[in-house]
Amino acid sequence: MPVSSDIYSMVGRGVQPVDDPQNALLKALKLQGAQQELQTGSMKMDEYRRGVERNNKLQQLLSGDYADDESRAGALVKGGFLDEGQKVLKNRADLDAKRLEMASKRLELAGQGFGWLKDNPSPENAIAVIDSFGQNGIWSPQQVAKAKADVMANPTPENVARLATMGYQSALSAKD
Repeated sequence: MPVSSDIYSMVGRGVQPVDDPQNALLKALKLQGAQQELQTGSMKMDEYRRGVERNNKLQQLLSGDYADDESRAGALVKGGFLDEGQKVLKNRADLDAKRLEMASKRLELAGQGFGWLKDNPSPENAIAVIDSFGQNGIWSPQQVAKAKADVMANPTPENVARLATMGYQSALSAKD
């Protein structure tokens, strides 16, 4: 039987050493680790892309022209941003609660001022109370000017007491 030329080429190279099982296992584990790192990197990149897409969508929804916070929250919820929509509504509710609290405090201060003026009716006291209402944000500058004009139209203690009583009763009924 003739000898194959492949055999001669192998003889020239000599015998190739066979890896021992530990080296083969080590190489396989290194290869597996590299594959896992590649998969982890790919997953991180996908997660980053999803985050960027989510941010872009959120910014697009927030940049819309909405009539009020409820409309904005509704658009966020419809867009898949339930938590963000709820935060908008919660912030709005917190702001409304603070406004109500401030209005209640203003009415309380107005009632105290009118109550004192009712017991101490004079044009000077009326002007002082009216000025304090303006300085403390209880009344607007227009309200201050009108109240001063009402007092000065009839600066008698009886008129001041009458105006103070009306203001006191208005503050009480508004607070209730």
